[in-house]
Amino acid sequence: MLKLDSVSKRFNDLAPVLLSDLGLKEREHLQESICNSPEAFFRELEEELLIIGSEVVPSGVVGDRIDVLAVEPDGATVIIELKRGSNKWQLLQALSYAAMISKWPTGEEFLQKVDRSRHDDIKKYTRTAELNKSQRIILVAEAYDYEVLVTAEWLNKEYDADTITCYQISVATDKNADAQYMSCMRIYPQKDLAETAKQRTRVNSVTVLQDWESILSRTNQAVALFFRDRLEHNCRTNSRNNALAYPQIGTIHWYLEPRPNAAWVYQVGRFNHSGQSDQAFWMANLSNADVANQKGGTCLRFYLREPSDFEFFQKATETLAATFSWGTGGPADEETAAKSESAAASGS
Repeated sequence: MLKLDSVSKRFNDLAPVLLSDLGLKEREHLQESICNSPEAFFRELEEELLIIGSEVVPSGVVGDRIDVLAVEPDGATVIIELKRGSNKWQLLQALSYAAMISKWPTGEEFLQKVDRSRHDDIKKYTRTAELNKSQRIILVAEAYDYEVLVTAEWLNKEYDADTITCYQISVATDKNADAQYMSCMRIYPQKDLAETAKQRTRVNSVTVLQDWESILSRTNQAVALFFRDRLEHNCRTNSRNNALAYPQIGTIHWYLEPRPNAAWVYQVGRFNHSGQSDQAFWMANLSNADVANQKGGTCLRFYLREPSDFEFFQKATETLAATFSWGTGGPADEETAAKSESAAASGS
């Protein structure tokens, strides 16, 4: 880390140090500093989060505590685990916490697990009533063992989700000013060029469209045409601006990310439509959706590949969605539907 002396027009080295060298501890110093100044810390991380608790007990079965628990604007809960130095068990610890938090209730009932003083802030901050429908992990550490990063990469790729993010913190001291400085850098997943440019140049909708163009240039024609059309109509995007979010107003149920040969769709929650499960609904109306359960069957993942797929998806989310019965359509409903279809086919 360098310090700029504007008078002499020179750089001066700031000595890098470890938190342990300064006598700084995870809970007493790092955690409390984050909780006392969350806006500054999350701006450094380029994350949009609201802290809802620290030293949170995820389950009465264990005595462990989550360092910091936060929530995203879309209602997802975020487990933040802090480590001074490195610890190869950090990710396993965070995963176990996320699993336990997933057992907490969703929606309004989730608030009963949180400090009552935070209820109003959470309701104002989130743009959905579907709290805790999904969980995400943020790791913050001075260094990472190979086991942590390779496992995070495998989990994200295997399950087609951006669930785990790793940030590396660095501390430096300025002895002349008796000051300490900290910087944070995202080391996984690494930013691509388009995302880096977006963060540095995002000024207005024209700039955003230009940033998207660099992403869409790597997709097929059907994907590119659909995303360009939606962006020109100011379609809602998620907090990181890397996916389209549906619907435009109200609770978000679908996120669309451009991939080279298809649009990857993540559906938050399950529904039935006219007695048909959501999985059967998409499979019947999309060309090659490759529909699969996510989050233990509470969510879905599928793909839009052909122009007709994008046309139907837009129609479904704009008009048909008003007739969807949310909260159903999961594995049990699919099994029942499959039995009914089998019985009908056999004439019984």
